[in-house]
This record gives sequence, structure tokens and C-alpha cells, in this order.
Amino acid sequence: AELLFAAFYTAMHSPRRASVCTPFPTDLFWRPDPAFGEGAREKDYERACACMIGMPGVSEIIGGALQEADESTVLLAGWI
Repeated sequence: AELLFAAFYTAMHSPRRASVCTPFPTDLFWRPDPAFGEGAREKDYERACACMIGMPGVSEIIGGALQEADESTVLLAGWI
């Protein structure tokens, strides 16, 4: 699990994150994308990165730290 978190964190900071993070679901972190019309969405990498910074360590998650986390952190941890 530590390796998955580290790999995802590194991918989120890559200059090629749009292609490296292709499987990252838009439903978790998104913002409107006016370039593609009303209702279009794009991945919000900045918000996902901010969530990763506040993410507890894997050992803390196993110990129950996600019970006190916000909804975005819980969803991201579940996806990873």
C-alpha cells in the first residue's frame, strides 16, 4: 500500500500527469471545463495533490485515522 501511495503521489507531480494519471477517476476531484462546453469536467490535480499532502500514513490509516478524515481523503484512499 505504501508503494501505491508513493507512486500516485509521484505521478501527481509529474509534468506528464495528464497521461500518467489517466486511470485516475474524474469523479473524485473535478472542476468545470468550459473549453468543452457546459457540463464538461476535467480532473482537478491541484485539489488531489492537496488531499495527498494531508493524507495520513498507511499505518495510521490501518489504525483508523480515516475515521477523522474528510470525505475527499476517504474517497482518495479508497481509490488508491
